[in-house]
Amino acid sequence: MLGAFESFDFVFDAHLMFVILGYTNDLSMCLQRNEQDIINTISIVNLAKRRMQQLRLDGWDQFLQRVISFCNNMILKFLL
Repeated sequence: MLGAFESFDFVFDAHLMFVILGYTNDLSMCLQRNEQDIINTISIVNLAKRRMQQLRLDGWDQFLQRVISFCNNMILKFLL
């Protein structure tokens, strides 16, 4: 079971979820409020959508490099 947590796929998925949840946190908070401001909610949806689109178009290489760097750092820590 521990081996699954050490796989690149797991680390990649965890980092991606962290980024996406960060992008959608404002939207989640807005939707949980009692008073619903539909105009504000729509703008937050559009913002989250733009952020994810930006990651897909321009930030993917940087994101992937960050994941690879994290994996390399963890391997070095395990070896020491």
